[in-house]
Amino acid sequence: GYPRAKKIAIVTKTDVAGRDDITERLLEVDALREDWSAVIPLSALTRDQLDVLSDEILMLMPKGPALYPEGITTDESQEDRIAEMIREAALEGGRDELPHSIAVVIDDIAPREGTDLTDVHASIVVERDSQKAIIIGHKGKRLSEVGARARAGIETLLGTRVFLGLHVKVAKEWQRDPKQLGRLGF
Repeated sequence: GYPRAKKIAIVTKTDVAGRDDITERLLEVDALREDWSAVIPLSALTRDQLDVLSDEILMLMPKGPALYPEGITTDESQEDRIAEMIREAALEGGRDELPHSIAVVIDDIAPREGTDLTDVHASIVVERDSQKAIIIGHKGKRLSEVGARARAGIETLLGTRVFLGLHVKVAKEWQRDPKQLGRLGF
């Protein structure tokens, strides 16, 4: 085993067990070893005592150096996250007709002066004209749905209202072209 590892015992299903059964299980677990850091009865179903478990785990975690600056919760850039939201929105409801040969390039993100609006301009890059037609949809209907879906997540991420300008470009065989892959951020 891991002699220095902290060990927590968990007795589950307390929502269906009686008090005597729970007490009996706790005593059995306690008898298994002497070095438990904690023994916690809980019910995942009713979420009873889950907070106690998570608090205990956090307390036992060793302190280490910060891996990211304060307030940063991901190593993905804001642009990467926005591009991924647009890509997901473009694939939604069209995964059968649209293979994964869709890339999204963020062309520009800028606050619009004198407003609480952020302008986001992005290109959805596909390999064929037929894919471009699918993404745009009849009279642009599908592209505006893609924009509406993506905009909601982007507004939450940026904390402002967003104008999202999308346009669809065809880059033939971009997945096989190292220069194009580089330009598209791969």
